[in-house]
Amino acid sequence: MWKKLRLISLLSIVSLLLVSCGTELAPYDAKKPLGEQINYTITGIDAGAGIMLSTQNAIKAYKLDDYNWQLQTSSTAAMTSTLEKAIKR
Repeated sequence: MWKKLRLISLLSIVSLLLVSCGTELAPYDAKKPLGEQINYTITGIDAGAGIMLSTQNAIKAYKLDDYNWQLQTSSTAAMTSTLEKAIKR
């Protein structure tokens, strides 16, 4: 139960980050699997952040690594800069 709640929370956070970073429609096709379209990559935040460990644990718990999903770290500065540029548009 807690694992599912953590995964839902994680996916909600990732979704909010993705939505807030751009105003243009994403070139994704809703009829195709998302993994193929984003190269099975989840972009997170700083490597030392607790959410990154939770995300890595969720990937293992749900065996997403068996489907080549990977977690890519980013930096808070880079994400803040991207968000700032998106807001200015």
